[in-house]
Amino acid sequence: MTGFLTAAGYWLAAFMLATFPAAVLFWVLIHPFARFWRRRGPAVAYSVVALVCLGVAYLIFQIRQPVLAVRWPFSWWLVALGLMLYGAAIWLEVECRRHLKLSTLLGAPELGRDPGRVLAGGIYGRLRHPRYLSVILGVLGWSCFLNYPAIWLLAIAVVPGFYLVILLEERELRDRFGGEYEGYMRAVPNRLLPRLGRGV
Repeated sequence: MTGFLTAAGYWLAAFMLATFPAAVLFWVLIHPFARFWRRRGPAVAYSVVALVCLGVAYLIFQIRQPVLAVRWPFSWWLVALGLMLYGAAIWLEVECRRHLKLSTLLGAPELGRDPGRVLAGGIYGRLRHPRYLSVILGVLGWSCFLNYPAIWLLAIAVVPGFYLVILLEERELRDRFGGEYEGYMRAVPNRLLPRLGRGV
């Protein structure tokens, strides 16, 4: 790899290292305390939670050099695998965006007065959390491209991290939508692995 690609890979790895734990933390701080944040309003919630997450990202970024000191050799096989994983992640993201507004992605229904609606069509009729699967596949894809041991560890840690977020989110959705969401959970039993056949 050229010097430019090596440097670009390093800074991308540093960005991932800093932002992905902060992204998981963001939702861990939002979902279990949605009622608390809703009473205080989105401005307060975003300000406080974003400040905490930015602080965590900054601290992790400061230790990037020793954490990213080792990089495994470049492999075309891993690049090919990474392209397949990242391609699947992009496809899932496109399918999700057919049903998700930007405000929903940022947590506005959890924090605002408009509770939103239960998403049950399209890809959401086959699995309940396609966006988290998209992120997991994307992280695995980038791990193949970058091939840093630290990024592989990050990718492994992202799976239980987002699974925790999923559990917290589902509890919040049951609280917000009650029987409607419980009915959706019965109709679409798979959280991350798509079911075959017709959607809801």
